[in-house]
Amino acid sequence: MQVSYSIRDYLAVARRRFWVFATSLALCLAVGIALATSLPPIFVSNGRILIESQQVPEDLIRSTITGVAHERIEIIKQRVMTRQNLEEIVNDHALYAEQDTLSMLNRVEKLRSRIAIDLVQTGSTRNRSIIALDVSYEDEAPEKALSVTQDLVTLLLDENVKARTSSATQTTEFLRRQADALEVDLRALEDQLAVYKRQNRGALPEQLDLHLDMLQRARGQLRDTEADIGDLESEIRFLTFELDLASRQIDISEGDGTSPVEQLAALQTRLTSLQARYVDQHPDIVALRDEIRAIEQSMGGNESSTQRLALIQQFLSEEDELQARLARGADAQSILEAENAVNATRERLQALPVSVEPYEDATTTMLKTQERMSAARQRMALLEQSRQTLINRISDLEGRVAQTPDIQLGIVALSRDIETTQIQYEELRAKELEAQLSQNLEEDSKAERFSLLEPPVRAEFPSKPNRLLIVAAGAMAGIGLGAALTLFLELVFGRVTRPVVIKEIFGAPPLSTIPELYPPQNRSAGSGPTGSAMAQRGSV
Repeated sequence: MQVSYSIRDYLAVARRRFWVFATSLALCLAVGIALATSLPPIFVSNGRILIESQQVPEDLIRSTITGVAHERIEIIKQRVMTRQNLEEIVNDHALYAEQDTLSMLNRVEKLRSRIAIDLVQTGSTRNRSIIALDVSYEDEAPEKALSVTQDLVTLLLDENVKARTSSATQTTEFLRRQADALEVDLRALEDQLAVYKRQNRGALPEQLDLHLDMLQRARGQLRDTEADIGDLESEIRFLTFELDLASRQIDISEGDGTSPVEQLAALQTRLTSLQARYVDQHPDIVALRDEIRAIEQSMGGNESSTQRLALIQQFLSEEDELQARLARGADAQSILEAENAVNATRERLQALPVSVEPYEDATTTMLKTQERMSAARQRMALLEQSRQTLINRISDLEGRVAQTPDIQLGIVALSRDIETTQIQYEELRAKELEAQLSQNLEEDSKAERFSLLEPPVRAEFPSKPNRLLIVAAGAMAGIGLGAALTLFLELVFGRVTRPVVIKEIFGAPPLSTIPELYPPQNRSAGSGPTGSAMAQRGSV
């Protein structure tokens, strides 16, 4: 059932519960006033630190301090708010000395709770930048609030400088150590390459063209030497035949010391004597005739010296052909033909008559030929030695040329490692130089820095507590408490005071209402039904 209330009804409730509401209001107001007057005054000292950006253009010198500004500032705040720093502040300013029961840990926590470091930001919601820090501390004594705030500002300024300088120095030192280590590695690789080149200095890639040229010249010299050896061998064989002919001439000249004409006359006389006694086929006659024929031929035969030289050259050529066929492994028939040709030419040479010269001329010729033979053999020995030297040299050069590709691979691998390490080394040295410039920038305070914009000042008036606000809060609490109690009492102990309520409950109006009766003293005071307070009517 829904019952409607009017302002008159609410006023009636207020009159009935006036003392409950008034008592609640008075009680809460008294508590608020007592609390406002009993709380000690709190003084707050504020200081503002400006965060200045780098003064030198970043295009010229780039700072090595990384990270978001908010994170760096938060790190600085945490370093300033360490227990060690706060204990020093507590001891320096004798904070909370009157509270003997507080331990150092509790004093530090109480100090931390009274410190405020707030960020002053600007810009849009998405792109906000920190431009300043507000530092404050509250205390019952304005002098302590000022001194503690000054210490906090000093700690923040010093910690920022120390943190940035330390970070820049550590970056520089790290890059320097890395560059020094790379320099050691680079020197080791260069030494390794130098040792490798020394060990293979005879077959280096840069010497390949020289070795190929030397190899070509050595092979040409070997061909020339072998050609000279061949010519000299022919000359030696020719001198051998010359010595043989000279020896035969000496043998003929040494016969009996007579001239060939005298020898021929004596032989003719002897032949006539033998023909008188023997037939023509007798061996002595045949031998004597051969000897006479030989002397006659030596004194002027059919074969000339030019023919002898031609046969000697033919013999040498045929002998060379025989040696060539043997060297290349020709068939037996071909070798046999070459041997027959050599033997036939040799027999023709042996059948040639030897000119008879005086003994002294033949001996002189033989001695000269022997001298030429000795010189030829000495030359042959030198040429053989030279050929062997050239063969060894060619073998050595061929070995060096063959080793060059493998050696080049090793040099390329070491050179590649050196080049890579050199590039890394130069990059680190360049970064080290940039880091050193950044460190100088931090040490000269030309990079991002904290500067004191508003130094802390002594508070003239306490900022806490707000006594009027506390009293007002007490009054509001009293009003609220009185209203709550009034509502509670009406709901629990409420009465029916209006005829309309009876009608709504029972469905019929009351027959009559009885007015509230007041004692005589109340009437005389003008508080009857027509007095200032309207009498409530009861319902029957």
